[in-house]
Amino acid sequence: MKSKFHPNLRYDYFKKINSKEKAYWLGFLYADGCINIDKRKSGTRRLMIRIKRYDKQLIDQFANAIGFNQSYIQLNDKNGMLRIILGNKELTNDLMNQGVVPRKSKVIKLPELQNRDLYLAFLLGFFDGDGTEGITKITSGSRKFLEQIKMVFKLDFKIHQKQGKGVGYDLYLGKELFNEMLDNYKNSLTRKRHIFSTGSERIANIKENAWKGSHKRKLKMTKTELENLVWKLPKSNIAKIYHVSDSTVGKWCRKLGIISPSRGYWSKKHELGLKDDKT
Repeated sequence: MKSKFHPNLRYDYFKKINSKEKAYWLGFLYADGCINIDKRKSGTRRLMIRIKRYDKQLIDQFANAIGFNQSYIQLNDKNGMLRIILGNKELTNDLMNQGVVPRKSKVIKLPELQNRDLYLAFLLGFFDGDGTEGITKITSGSRKFLEQIKMVFKLDFKIHQKQGKGVGYDLYLGKELFNEMLDNYKNSLTRKRHIFSTGSERIANIKENAWKGSHKRKLKMTKTELENLVWKLPKSNIAKIYHVSDSTVGKWCRKLGIISPSRGYWSKKHELGLKDDKT
């Protein structure tokens, strides 16, 4: 089945999500794609995508993946938006079967995929559409969708309702999962490929450099590093890492003018079930 305007169109591309590339683009469409049904034309279904011009990389890569003729990518000079409109019946039907349904923002659910690699690629595609650059937060109008992500990836972070107009929800994915997503699929949106250092990696790096060149074991980390550390771990844990006493850690803080957690802070935090390191 060849299209007059898109002779290389892979109209069956989304029939089966059996590769990381397909899973990534399905996730992207969950975020930034929609199926529009034109009731004036016998219910004609069209796939529509609108993104900012500065993310042209995504539109070009998607068009190349499905064989869309790139000369039909539209640009609105007034608002700087790029747009794809595609009316292929088989492709839109397959997308609807995969969960990209009309007016989907509040009703989407996590699709059933074959393995973790496909889920990771799907989630990265969704992040590139509805994730916040520089942190690991994703946003959706469907709380059920975020709850399913929490369950599949065993996340401890809480879902928060957004403030302002409309109903929406945020969920942090965490640094370890986000880094795994990037490692799993390399061909994602460049500006959002930010690899994070996990808490354990930062602590190991600070520990390695803290006492360099000193027989008297003088502290060799910056005020900012120590300040971050005392709000990350109890002083007793920090003392064990550096083989000193709790009081020594306290002296470092007083010397540098660092305000550290008060007595009972960590036990109360544990009782409330609060988590750290959610960037």
